[in-house]
Amino acid sequence: MDDYIKKHPLHDLISVIVPIYNAEKTLDRCITSIIGQTYQNLQIILINDGSTDGSLSICRRYAEDDARIKVINSSNQGVSKARNQGMDSAEGFYWGFVDSDDWVEPTFIETMYSAMKETEGCCLSALGVVSESWKEYLESLCKGEKRRVLSKTEGLDEITAKFGLRGYLWNKLFLPTHNRLNPDINVCEDLEFIVRYLYHHQSSKIVVANACLYHYGIIRPDTIYSDRYSFQRNFTAFQAYEKIIEQLPNSTQYLRDRIFSHTTELAYNMLVTWYSLPKSERTETKAIENKIPEVNVKFHETYENTMKQSSSMVRANYFLLKVSPSLLIPYLHLKFHIKKLIGRTRK
Repeated sequence: MDDYIKKHPLHDLISVIVPIYNAEKTLDRCITSIIGQTYQNLQIILINDGSTDGSLSICRRYAEDDARIKVINSSNQGVSKARNQGMDSAEGFYWGFVDSDDWVEPTFIETMYSAMKETEGCCLSALGVVSESWKEYLESLCKGEKRRVLSKTEGLDEITAKFGLRGYLWNKLFLPTHNRLNPDINVCEDLEFIVRYLYHHQSSKIVVANACLYHYGIIRPDTIYSDRYSFQRNFTAFQAYEKIIEQLPNSTQYLRDRIFSHTTELAYNMLVTWYSLPKSERTETKAIENKIPEVNVKFHETYENTMKQSSSMVRANYFLLKVSPSLLIPYLHLKFHIKKLIGRTRK
């Protein structure tokens, strides 16, 4: 593979950054899918973030057989620092990301690269996740065409939308940047990074490929509340939202309102998770430890603004939480079980 890279100029090299932590069960599939890309001029950076399983040995095995692979071994510092290490080592003119529990279709890199290369003044390209909802979304956004070019404001509109392109790093291709992820933020750190990247970049266009080529491995739990992360970890998303607001100019008030809406939704989900715990676990000490008073403040600070732009169903949930959490939780459980029952009867 060395001879292949030597024949190609550096500006065609694409660095693919893969943060890894205890991923031995999915890592072979992930790395194999990157090695097998139709676009071969790659620098593949595998960052082992202090794994305690066999992840490092898997990385080294692949590196022995493929000169494009660089392995970085570090103590466990978190995904943001791992990705930052990858960016510090990236030599390519384009940077992409893949998570170690995911995998990609063979044309994943080539599709984003071609879209970016053929769009003058473009600093970001994006595509979709393999799913029916993403397929429908991209078909609508691109109006049935192969790709669509967006202005920076249009791109931010799609990236910050709840069901838009979203703030993932792994379905996008970037130009090299001095920007780095904020290691103090554990949730929505990627969205904050992308907004900052776009506002600091002179290029003004974003291109979206009408293709779903990324396989996302995480399956969400089927519950009424979201407890994927701890309260303390989720709380850092508020910091991300505040920093995003700082980046957005006053002329894009609708984008600022959207981030306020995300803030309310996050606070709502955290409070629903909290009030769903047994009463014996909801002690004052635990509440302070999990920053529940601060979450309450966030919810009430953004409540009025968000109510104006929410659907009637969402407004009802927010209103019940504000008035009486003890009524909201039984109400949500009842709705959840009725929905599941209806789903079973339709099968």
